[in-house]
Amino acid sequence: MKLTDLQRRATIALMGESGSGKTHQLGTLCELLPTVILTSDLDGLDTLVKMQVQPAEIIYVEQWTAAWDYLDELKAALKNGARAVGVDDFGASQEVMRRKAMMMARSRDEERMKVSEREAMLRKEFLLGNRRLQFQGFQELAEGGRDFIWELRQLPTQLLMVTMLQGVRPDPRSGEDRLFPELEGNLRHTILARFSLVVELFRTWDYGVELWCATTRGHPRTSAKDRRGAPRTWTAPTAAKLLLHISGKEEQSDVETEVERRIGTGLRV
Repeated sequence: MKLTDLQRRATIALMGESGSGKTHQLGTLCELLPTVILTSDLDGLDTLVKMQVQPAEIIYVEQWTAAWDYLDELKAALKNGARAVGVDDFGASQEVMRRKAMMMARSRDEERMKVSEREAMLRKEFLLGNRRLQFQGFQELAEGGRDFIWELRQLPTQLLMVTMLQGVRPDPRSGEDRLFPELEGNLRHTILARFSLVVELFRTWDYGVELWCATTRGHPRTSAKDRRGAPRTWTAPTAAKLLLHISGKEEQSDVETEVERRIGTGLRV
């Protein structure tokens, strides 16, 4: 296979604090392409309602044991004309995975219990903080998330966009605070390597004006990445702008402005 023969598909990871515009970007994706939205938190889609955009389909991830069925639904939607997949907050989906791992029986006594009785007992233990995720369950959680992302990347989409809540955690090497996806296990450190573009979303003020921003510029605290080799910052970002950037088809009017350059090079407040 020649490099020129490879199918070029865009894979974008969006990281940001709550309210930084992650779901809004999925809305701009729906405006650009027929998009299937995968979510474990329907309340998080209120932004799409306010934007008055309609996804091609919404798939609600409620039971992780049905993960393969969700993938089949995605494939069916893509065959029916959808061209993009958006995952709204992968961390919320990982919570569904965590629930599955924690609800598993850990002893013969638990195995013998009726399912309804065991679930009632475990839910009480969760609320009291008496149920800890064992190492095996933690491994299952990490592997389930990693494999699901791998399966998503195999779908015949023009664009895959995954949003993740951003949190502050100590860097395992330096010990200094860094911005990481708010995920569990080693997936927090490895998931971003699976995307061609890793974008940090944030809000800032510039001369008294609030700006919604996105950047692929890396800095000591974040793992933003740009395989195009031309990291930049946008104000009022959209999926269309990100896709043009990945494809190298940005027009002269899309060149980074002085304000965007100033914000992106560190003058963020």
